[in-house]
Amino acid sequence: MRLLKRLVVVSAAFVSSVTGAMAGGDLRGSIKDDYNPAPVSRAWYLRADVGYAWQNANDLWVEHPTLATSKVDNTWTVGGGIGRYFGLGLRGDVTYEYRGKTSFDAISTNCCSTSTHFDMKSQVVMANLYYDFRPGAHINPYIGAGIGAAYNETSGGSYPGNTCGCTPYDGKSQWNMAWALMAGASMNIDSRTKLDMGYRYINLGEVVTGPNHWDGKPGPSSKDLDAHELRIGVRYDLR
Repeated sequence: MRLLKRLVVVSAAFVSSVTGAMAGGDLRGSIKDDYNPAPVSRAWYLRADVGYAWQNANDLWVEHPTLATSKVDNTWTVGGGIGRYFGLGLRGDVTYEYRGKTSFDAISTNCCSTSTHFDMKSQVVMANLYYDFRPGAHINPYIGAGIGAAYNETSGGSYPGNTCGCTPYDGKSQWNMAWALMAGASMNIDSRTKLDMGYRYINLGEVVTGPNHWDGKPGPSSKDLDAHELRIGVRYDLR
């Protein structure tokens, strides 16, 4: 929780500093294009998003038994946040996201034929910055990046049917640094509401389980979990 509090404080400082930096002028200059940009908005906005994530993880590792193959299931996401338009095509937001339960499975054929399974769910807090290419247009492409923290929580597991004394292991929770890259487009629904559709790559860091019940050594872990996502959301401007 201390990390979460620090992240919220840093995110608020980030939003305030960018707001101050943008207040001095408009760097976009004269734009000759086929659309008429709307006046620069200083409004805050609310957002809500859902998505589907195709997840990837490094092979699970444990000291014993040796795991030959492993996989992680895909999952869904839901979240929301608050943001601000800074002008100059820039906007930023702070978001919270819940990621649904997903399963890790692995098979061992070394020493004994067995398998293992455990579940994981995550919560993610991010500070994001975007650049809108056509903020005054009906359809506005954008790119973005975010940094924050992921809270990965695993269940315990076991090695059913093994013949080499492998004991069950506990679950574990851990905060990791998270980061993301985004691209997409928003479409005006009315003067305040925008439909947002896009792609996101997100890295959630390490996945770990707790100690086994025999000698206390760690259970299976993966050094890196990431995902490719399709997301759809709504932004509502606060005037």
